[in-house]
Amino acid sequence: MKPKKKSGKETQKIPIQYDPAEAVADISRGLIRKFHTDLINTKIAYLYKNKEIKSQGKMVIAFVTKCSGIVKVLSEYDAIMIVSYPTFQQLNEDQKIAIIDHALTHLFVDEDSTGAPKLRILAHDVEEFSAIIERHGLYQQDLVRLGQVIQTVTVYEGKKKKVIKLKPGEDPVERACAEDFDNEEDEDEFLDSV
Repeated sequence: MKPKKKSGKETQKIPIQYDPAEAVADISRGLIRKFHTDLINTKIAYLYKNKEIKSQGKMVIAFVTKCSGIVKVLSEYDAIMIVSYPTFQQLNEDQKIAIIDHALTHLFVDEDSTGAPKLRILAHDVEEFSAIIERHGLYQQDLVRLGQVIQTVTVYEGKKKKVIKLKPGEDPVERACAEDFDNEEDEDEFLDSV
């Protein structure tokens, strides 16, 4: 491998490597049983990538892709979830579960015109710039729904979690910092249920 020059210094380019992601597969199985039952018969390969993943200039921790017909014939997988190993390892368990849940939510089993199952990729419910919301408010129904969902927030402190209902205009960070976590549900019970 030829060294690459960057700013007058020679750097060694690290080859991209993929490895099985068993921890991701374990979390996914629980999430599929609980929230994504349409994916129970979907064969998903879970892989770690040894580098950060970027899409349109933004960091992506995980993504899913449907397998092409040729890949499906050769591997028997319907989809692949690829997770950036270095970024994923910096997350706490709750964040890991949320990232995997997000990626799985992009997959949906529908029916084709003959009634046969067909795997589809779903777009996000909401795609908007924060600056537009600041200037124009919740101007579309999907933004109004997001605003309603955000009014109930789950916050964590160590191994304890608490669900709080925000008042209109209340700062979620300020409210979370003011919460008393004594005698709250233990996070381990929550993680075991996923």
